[in-house]
Amino acid sequence: MTPGEWEAMFERQGRRCASCPATSPGPNQRWQTDHDHKTGRVRGILCVSCNVLVGTLENPRRALAEAYLARTAA
Repeated sequence: MTPGEWEAMFERQGRRCASCPATSPGPNQRWQTDHDHKTGRVRGILCVSCNVLVGTLENPRRALAEAYLARTAA
């Protein structure tokens, strides 16, 4: 992705996170370019929090963490 393509994508997103309404990437942070690790296709530009969350959702250990939370729910 060229810098011009990145800027065009960010503009199409309304210059905010593609996942949430954040207009800042986070304190002392930079916007994150989210991509599919299998295909390399860029999906969007995310704030740091959403980028971490998306990475967690794609983690194969997600099901284990969900089962842990279910077992330990009050």
